[in-house]
Amino acid sequence: GNPYHWDLPAPRNRPKGQVGALVDVENSIAWTGDFCIEPTPEGCWQAGSRAGQLLARAIRKDGHLDVGRHLVLDALLPSWEYHFTREGDEDLAILTFTAEPQASAYRGTCNWEQVEKIMEERVRRGDFFDSDHLWLDHLPKTAQQKFAGSMRSRNGDNSFYPIRRPKAVQQGAASSIEDSEVPDGKRSLRVAIVGSGPAAMFCADRLAELAQSGEAHLDGPVHLFRSRSKLSASQMEIEHNTIYPRPGAAFFDYGCQYITAGDAWFKSKMESFEAKGFCHRWPVGVLSHEHGFESIKPAPGWAGAEGMWVLQEKMVGQIAAERGQHLELHHSVAHWPPTPGQKFPDQSPLVVENYEKNKDGTWTLWNAKGESFGPFDVLVGAYASHNHTNVQLRNAATQRMRDYLHDNLRFSPVITAMVIFRQPLKLAFNAAYVVGDARLAWASNNNRKVGQNIAFKADGREFWTFMAPAKYSFESFETDGRGYKKRAFNDFITAFSELVGLNLWQYEPYMVRALHWEAGLPCTTLPSEAGCLFDAEQSLGWCGQWATHGGVEGAALSGKCMAELVAGITRGIELPAGAVYPEGAWPDVGCRVTPGYVRLGHGFFHIQHPRLQSIDPPASSLSAKDTSAFWSQHSAWGYGGKARSRGQDPNGHPGGRPGGLLGGKAHGRWAAKDAERTEICGAATGGHNNSHARGEGERQPKRRWMVSRGSPRQ
Repeated sequence: GNPYHWDLPAPRNRPKGQVGALVDVENSIAWTGDFCIEPTPEGCWQAGSRAGQLLARAIRKDGHLDVGRHLVLDALLPSWEYHFTREGDEDLAILTFTAEPQASAYRGTCNWEQVEKIMEERVRRGDFFDSDHLWLDHLPKTAQQKFAGSMRSRNGDNSFYPIRRPKAVQQGAASSIEDSEVPDGKRSLRVAIVGSGPAAMFCADRLAELAQSGEAHLDGPVHLFRSRSKLSASQMEIEHNTIYPRPGAAFFDYGCQYITAGDAWFKSKMESFEAKGFCHRWPVGVLSHEHGFESIKPAPGWAGAEGMWVLQEKMVGQIAAERGQHLELHHSVAHWPPTPGQKFPDQSPLVVENYEKNKDGTWTLWNAKGESFGPFDVLVGAYASHNHTNVQLRNAATQRMRDYLHDNLRFSPVITAMVIFRQPLKLAFNAAYVVGDARLAWASNNNRKVGQNIAFKADGREFWTFMAPAKYSFESFETDGRGYKKRAFNDFITAFSELVGLNLWQYEPYMVRALHWEAGLPCTTLPSEAGCLFDAEQSLGWCGQWATHGGVEGAALSGKCMAELVAGITRGIELPAGAVYPEGAWPDVGCRVTPGYVRLGHGFFHIQHPRLQSIDPPASSLSAKDTSAFWSQHSAWGYGGKARSRGQDPNGHPGGRPGGLLGGKAHGRWAAKDAERTEICGAATGGHNNSHARGEGERQPKRRWMVSRGSPRQ
């Protein structure tokens, strides 16, 4: 009961960034301690752990240390900040610098007698009745036994730190995430993430990483449920787009084309994958009528060494290897990692699509085989196509999230075409951002995309991917949905001919496939900087490129935000207000453009060139109502129908329907000789195999055709 004096009281501030140590690279000295994180025993442990990891990553092969290669110098000797108050955190050190000055560790003096009086009064008022995060030695001796007894009585056992069921179970009502508490005062959660693209992948990676380092308290591994995505949009010449690429086979990347990085965290991720040989820096440039091709140096981004689909699967495999027991993967195929030629069916019974909210507030997930997974305390979704959210967010627990996304999220479409030139063009560049042409935004030679010493068996032909800007894509599709493919093929070849100064029709181009990415580009974004959404009442999170900015990087950063939000919940950190259904109109995603970034007609990139300028907000953005109005009249999947692609159109009909925005001649292939362009395949109904004579006595291999509209399976 007697006051006493600490010469070294609890630190009031800390270095920004919480790297775990202060590092003077020039003089080879570092310093760590609780002051680097927070003034608690946990802060001591985290500081030492992070400092050790920092040193471990800095060890070079020659045995020397290079701390600066993973972090910029400003992060090693940063500016300082005051600690923030964490709601519900009753650690004495926190109390001492958030209480009134006379009761705090103020100017080196801690009035313990006054602190004990404050704590005893708070116990009397019942402030800690719902808290398991209280050290007994923060209380006066007379209060310790009383408080421990009340907790034992409340929980019906003899343990001071019980593992309690959520209140919802006790009261028979839906629970919130705030009720899930565990012995050490943190919240230990079971987490499921559903999604196939970068947002889901990097959300799972980051959350598992935080669990490894002790910065997220999870009950078991992070569960990632995945299938195919835009990043995995690679297709071989004569096989269906659901077939995993075969080594050496010629292919098209028809979804994600190029990955750039301006964020240091994401850049380090891509560089680590590059070091593994999964991807490589791929030189690109800018192509315009006035200036021709202009190279961008150094190469501003990456392409998959064997195509984007192989890159995605290898990235997932590497993440799983690094996270070990902290990450569990669930795939839409029975065997993974995939083997060459393996089919990833769109309608796989292994895809998880049903999310059931249990009476105790937890989630159970189901696939079409009737297999269940869970229960989970938190469910995170990482896909945004209105088609998919319309189907998979149907119950009362997901209704608010669905309505919020549908009311605010709008997309801009992108038309893509895969074209083979029988005669090689032999142009001097790999790929180009097209400037100043209303018909074309991107052109890339897939033959040159593969990494060094990787085969691409094209038999002397060239495989090109073309993408239209958002405005052209919308107007062309809306004007004549039946003929947009043929029109895109003609417009792409004509525009590219003008840009490179060649009559490309003489090089015998023919189109293997064209498609319309309905949810190609996000047009609107959150009216906050949270980077993700979280419904605390339902323990439901959502993330994706729309929450930050477009592109692989934007999706990855949103996944990272989501992971860190969930990790914060497990540490008792209050949810950021901007993540909980922020109010206000969603602004155009162009507001996310910061120095170094551009928002183009086919994507969002961290790339700099004087002729690459961000586009104005496209008027052609599609809402959930637009999507519903169109697909409902065709009884499409998600709007009355079931089929996606079984060798037929996505509406489930045996062939294209007349009228509407899809149908009729949507499946044809077009080719030309010399300057004459003729349709040589005509209309081919879905599910039919088409063939075309390549020359006298020579037959083109059979091909399968599919109309694809909207996002692929998430």
